[in-house]
Amino acid sequence: LIADLNNEKATKNPTYKANIASLNHMALATASKDIVVVPHQSGHFEFFPSGSEAPKDILPLRQSPWYTEDWLGLRTLDEAGRLHFAEHSWHHSGMLAPSQRTRRFFDAHIAPHLTLTAADATQAEAEEREREAGGLRQTAAAALQPVFR
Repeated sequence: LIADLNNEKATKNPTYKANIASLNHMALATASKDIVVVPHQSGHFEFFPSGSEAPKDILPLRQSPWYTEDWLGLRTLDEAGRLHFAEHSWHHSGMLAPSQRTRRFFDAHIAPHLTLTAADATQAEAEEREREAGGLRQTAAAALQPVFR
């Protein structure tokens, strides 16, 4: 599953790249003391090379084929200044617990890259309501189909 989502298979899915490249911004965060996600740098799309699990061998994102060949659109985002990296010095669960510390991290590293305007939010909500209503109409029509045969 991960290889498919990371577009690592021989046949690339152009939709994955197009979807990520279309983002206004992408903020990636890691926890340096994480022992749940190993290596913790994978939050920045950095991994152990095949056959190694030595921290000194982490393959930096910008040296990886998924970046240099732009399999996911990460290079496209980065070159446009829309790919952002942040690291905090907590454990994995440190981001899950609401606190002043997590709020400061969010405000400093994530919030500056959020570009949704009030008009965008209103339109997104209207589109979601329409999708839900359409789904309900389809469900109702399917449920009534046997009745009207």
